[in-house]
Amino acid sequence: MKESSKIVSIYPDPLILIKQRNSNFYESQLNLTNLTNEYVIFKLYNNQQILYSAKPSTSFIRPKETTNVLIKRFSTDESQSSSGKDKFFIKLYNINKIINDNNEAKEAFKSKIYNENSKQESMIFIVLKEQDQENEKFITPEISYNEDQLEKIGDDYENGIKIYDNLNEKLRNESNLINQKIKELENRIGSIKNHQELKNEKDRAILNTKDKNKNNPSFNKQIIIVTLFLLGLILGANIANFSNYILDNDSPQLKINN
Repeated sequence: MKESSKIVSIYPDPLILIKQRNSNFYESQLNLTNLTNEYVIFKLYNNQQILYSAKPSTSFIRPKETTNVLIKRFSTDESQSSSGKDKFFIKLYNINKIINDNNEAKEAFKSKIYNENSKQESMIFIVLKEQDQENEKFITPEISYNEDQLEKIGDDYENGIKIYDNLNEKLRNESNLINQKIKELENRIGSIKNHQELKNEKDRAILNTKDKNKNNPSFNKQIIIVTLFLLGLILGANIANFSNYILDNDSPQLKINN
């Protein structure tokens, strides 16, 4: 389906969903970039609603910014056979209003307060892949085409346009695959960095707490009081035991004198 107008760049298309090992679903991200200076609202539809989820399915994009939509498909025995048949349909509109959250975007769709003339409609096809397939080489795509066919184009411009269109489509798909993989690697690196930063902050917090306790006079006084209290208990227990020992040793002599 051709787009009626270009207000949002949709990437990647087709959308490749990857199933990780020991996972029950395929997943990936759809990136929507607002090309305008106005807010954009969008809504996603799917021909297999029972199997798919899109979060968020209705939302907004700020001017010149990008919004990510997480697409998931539950794995079934027929998943691979349906690869390429499943698709998402998306509607996008400019809106002359600031949208703050997804609920406001849903209300805007319900009230139809968007700019109807700005409508963009796109079909996004879904391709399913297992993790092993994803690990295939992709950085150096192999585009197959017939050089003899190109040379024989001659003055047949209509045929030449078809051949070059097909070649460009293959190149575009391969480029999407490469860019998607780069995006996934960037997300993984970002996740690792965030995890490391959280760990470093936790370690710093523990060290700061220890330093504060060491330099806190009140804390030191509490330690001294508790220590003296424990020593007093120990000393008292020893004195009691010693007294009992003396009494036990003296009691026989007292009985003899009597």
